[in-house]
Amino acid sequence: MIFEPRASDPDLVDVENALVRAAVGEYAVEAAVLLLANGGHWLPALQAAGLIDLEPDPAGGETWAQVRWDDVRGALQGGGVGRRRRSAAAATRP
Repeated sequence: MIFEPRASDPDLVDVENALVRAAVGEYAVEAAVLLLANGGHWLPALQAAGLIDLEPDPAGGETWAQVRWDDVRGALQGGGVGRRRRSAAAATRP
């Protein structure tokens, strides 16, 4: 799937940094975030599906983020995330 960026969407690097910042010290979450980031298409897909929550630090510092892990499984099973569109040419091939 190709996701069109919205004007309100933060830069993908900023999202990745915010996710890593929030995950530091929780090793399983850190590993999951790094796997998503290294997978290339997962962070934009999760962001487009509204499964990444961004929150500015109340002290005026950096932005923090987290993946709504509980909702990811349902979105994957329901086809809301992770499915790629086939091109028109591929759709006409047997």
